[in-house]
Amino acid sequence: MKLRKEIIVIISLLGIICAGCSGKSDEEGTQSQTATRTQISAGETVTENSEEITEKMHVFSQEDMVVTPGIREYEFAAAQELGSVKTLQGVLPGTGEGTWYIIEMDGVEYYYGKYDYSDEIILRGYSIIDDKHSLANGIKVGMKQKEILAEYPDMAVMDFEGNYLYGDVAACMGWNNVTYPRSYIDMDDKWDYKGEDYYWENQFDHIMIADINIGNYDTLPLYVGLLMKDDMVSAITFYNPTAG
Repeated sequence: MKLRKEIIVIISLLGIICAGCSGKSDEEGTQSQTATRTQISAGETVTENSEEITEKMHVFSQEDMVVTPGIREYEFAAAQELGSVKTLQGVLPGTGEGTWYIIEMDGVEYYYGKYDYSDEIILRGYSIIDDKHSLANGIKVGMKQKEILAEYPDMAVMDFEGNYLYGDVAACMGWNNVTYPRSYIDMDDKWDYKGEDYYWENQFDHIMIADINIGNYDTLPLYVGLLMKDDMVSAITFYNPTAG
């Protein structure tokens, strides 16, 4: 029963990250629907010719993605009492303006959002940020990129603009930041923007991505993203690459 519960939690993310979503303009966020090839070193160029891409992106089973210990999803009122809270005036899914509430507790960072026109505060997603949690396949925060690629060489390794940094992996729609905190300079007078727009993912170097097979529920894709810093996993998150 516990395994089934954790799988349901993963599937429920589809509803969380799509709630209130609508189309957004190209300049807002860094959603990458079509991955492009780019030069990755002075002497090595990966071609744009899709015929040369021989490997599809890795697909994990639901069972692979079960998190131990399990992650609880809290109503906002309970979460703000239990964890440390940061607020940010910014852009929410659908490009509506509002407030992000970033709450950290027990090795998990939760992202709640409230539109300016509404009193409802909705959980948009979460990330695992400590090494006390692990996926059922053994992946956890602190693992090195080379360890993961040795086991799963068909995971996509990309920057946040959709450019491949390693290997030839097809069928990856890249990163989508629509359900993660973001804010443009001067939207929040109390936030230190450090001279540039704030995007949650900018604290990381790049991302490793795989698909999740959610079976009969697979009407919308769900990805697992390993957020990398200094070639080590710094956070683990689940997201819908097509949410707008």
